[in-house]
Amino acid sequence: MKTIPQTYLQAASAWTHALGTPFFFLCFALTYRCEWMRAWIDPTGGWWTFNVLMLSSILLVVMSLSRGGLYWLQRQHRLSVWQYMQWCFAEWIASVFFIALYLTLMNGDAGYFSYVGRSMAIVTSIVAYPYVVINLALSYTTLRETGETPANLLRFYDSTRRLKLVIADDVVLNVKAEENYVNIQYLEGNKIKSYSLRNSMSALEEMLESHGILRCHRSYFVNPAHIRVLRREKEGVVVAELDIDQVTPVPVSSKYYSTLVSRL
Repeated sequence: MKTIPQTYLQAASAWTHALGTPFFFLCFALTYRCEWMRAWIDPTGGWWTFNVLMLSSILLVVMSLSRGGLYWLQRQHRLSVWQYMQWCFAEWIASVFFIALYLTLMNGDAGYFSYVGRSMAIVTSIVAYPYVVINLALSYTTLRETGETPANLLRFYDSTRRLKLVIADDVVLNVKAEENYVNIQYLEGNKIKSYSLRNSMSALEEMLESHGILRCHRSYFVNPAHIRVLRREKEGVVVAELDIDQVTPVPVSSKYYSTLVSRL
């Protein structure tokens, strides 16, 4: 299943959603005092600004918790497009239910579920705009980044989406997990270089595999183009011996062995 681009899941995106959505709601509601909204949010009159501020605060809390949770989750697991859409839907439902609860407590002229319908109309009609604008901007950013990258170049970003290393895919030897970092071993001319990048293996997997650099072990990726031979050690462990003598052989687990062999 296609994974969601990392652009959508980084800290900048989380802050944009968490702050941009309630701010847009606040500005829109204070500027365009729609009659149907006034009837639901402030039926008695005189509390419009206060109620709008409270509803914006509810959105701020819900969006901050939701996007903070999403940011934490993407650091632990790769998220698919479908999972991201489900998260956004849950975010929307939570906003609707909490706003409905506030309106019920403040007005009390109708039951809670009556206000759920009204809250759904309010949230959907206003919050849809920043959602669309923010996600279109993220799509444009993603397309621009991928569009400016030549097909044979790898762009390595750290966990905060800062570009740290750009190298050709054919010079990569292997990538190794080291606690909260990954160690990228590559060639620069005739010299072996290493770069320690603060990121996870799962965050890099899609990009590396799209360039033919395969996972061969829970803690390793290897470039099949640099494999000289696969051999079995005395202990029964399979290792990939690379075509650079100074590079330590890379372990190959049984889970990835057949896939790796098919690419040699």
